[in-house]
Amino acid sequence: MSTSLRNSSIMNGMDSDSIASRQRDLLDWYDRRGRDLPWRRNTTLYGTWISEIMLQQTTVATVIPRWERFLARFPEVGDLAAADEEQILAEWSGLGYYRRARLLHQAARQVMDEGGGSLPETLEGWHALPGVGEYTAGAIASIALALPVPAVDANIRRVLTRWVCPDRASAEVLTPGMLRALAVQHLPESQAGDWNQALMDLGSGPCKARKATCDRCPVATQCAAGNAGSTAEVPLPSTRPKSHEIMVGQLVARQAGSIFLLPGSQAVVARARGLGRPFRQDLQGVLEGLLWLPSTPWYQAPNHDGSTPLLAAWRSWLRNSGWTQPKVTLVGERRHTITNHRLRLVVAETSWPKELPAEGLGAGYWTPWPASDIPISTMVRRCLSNV
Repeated sequence: MSTSLRNSSIMNGMDSDSIASRQRDLLDWYDRRGRDLPWRRNTTLYGTWISEIMLQQTTVATVIPRWERFLARFPEVGDLAAADEEQILAEWSGLGYYRRARLLHQAARQVMDEGGGSLPETLEGWHALPGVGEYTAGAIASIALALPVPAVDANIRRVLTRWVCPDRASAEVLTPGMLRALAVQHLPESQAGDWNQALMDLGSGPCKARKATCDRCPVATQCAAGNAGSTAEVPLPSTRPKSHEIMVGQLVARQAGSIFLLPGSQAVVARARGLGRPFRQDLQGVLEGLLWLPSTPWYQAPNHDGSTPLLAAWRSWLRNSGWTQPKVTLVGERRHTITNHRLRLVVAETSWPKELPAEGLGAGYWTPWPASDIPISTMVRRCLSNV
C-alpha cells in the first residue's frame, strides 16, 4: 500500500461519526470505571500540578501516599517556595528522578517572584515554568482549568495509534503531527479534562503496551488495531537502551547511634583495585542535592564475587582518614535499578572509634538513624535496611 493510501486510511479514523462514538463510549466508561485518585476527588490547580510532576516516570500506586504527604507538608505554592531544597528533597525521598523536585521548587519560586503567588491560568503560562513540558502543561490546563487542550503522553499516543492504525505499516507513517491532529480532533468541547483522564486510564488499563485486554475496552469495536488483532505490534515497540550491570561499594559508618553521610557530589571517596576502570565516577547528576553513603565509583560487575577489593578499598580509605587499624565487615548485597543501570550494591559496615576526630572522614554529616526527614534516596535506604 502506498504512503498516500495509508495516510488516507488513517485519516478515516477521524471522521465525525467515529469521533462522536468514541467520545460517548469512553466518557461513559470513565464515569463508571475511572480510577478513584485523591487529586481527582477535589481538583485544585496546585494539587493537579504536584500530581502530574510526581507521576512522571513513577507509578500511581507509589505516588498516592506521597502526594498526600507532600501536600500536608507544603499545602500551598508559597509554602513550597519558602522551603529549603533539602526539605523538599527529604519529602521526595523514594520517588526517584530528583531533578523533578528541584525544578518544582524553582517553579514555585518563579510563581512567587513573577506571578505574585498566583499559579498560571493559561497553557502558555504553564509552559513557562521549569519542569513543565507540553504534556504536563496540557494535563494541568485541561484538568484543573477546564481549557480545551489535549494532553498526549506515551499511553495516549499508544491509544490513538491503535484506534486508527490496523497494522505496523500504517503505524510507521503516523507522524507526531498526525497524532497531535488526532488528539485535537477527538477533544470534546466541554469535557477536555475528563476526556484526557479517560484516555490516561484506558492506556494504563485495558490498552496496555505489552498486552491489551480488548474485551475490557469500551471502544474496542472502534479500534483498528483491536479489530485487526494487531495490538501486539501497534504501535511500534520502542527501542530500549542497553542495560548495564554495575557493582558499587557502599559503606555504613556508625558512631553513637548516628551514621555518616556525604553530599552527593562528594560521595565517591574510595577506589577499588582489580575491578578495572570505573564505569562511572562522577555521580553529581545522579546524586545532586541528596545525602549519600560513602561510595566507590561504579564498576562493570565482574563475573566473580568482587567484594574483596571493595572491602580493601574501604580499609584504605579509613586508614587515610586517621584510623590505623580499621575494622570493616561485609553486610551483604542489595539490588537497585537507576534508569538502564542494574546496580549490585555491596554494603560494608564499620564503627568509627569515639576517640578519633570525626572530621577525618571529610565534609559529611553524622545523622541520627533511623530518620525520615533527611534527603536520601531509596537506594541509600535500601542499603541501610537490616543493617
